[in-house]
Amino acid sequence: MCDLSRGIADVNKAIGREEGAMNEAAKNARNLKKMGMSVEDIAKVLEKDISQVKELLESKEMKS
Repeated sequence: MCDLSRGIADVNKAIGREEGAMNEAAKNARNLKKMGMSVEDIAKVLEKDISQVKELLESKEMKS
């Protein structure tokens, strides 16, 4: 595999890991919200900003 192909493969793997982490965070945020937890508390648990949690919850609702 040439260096360019290897670099592209590495970038694609990194993107896939990031997308997987975001999907997991969105799933966790949605489950915590269903349990009645506030957005502020969810942000603390997930170690994210409140705005990030709101985006996670909105993006997951759009896909559902």
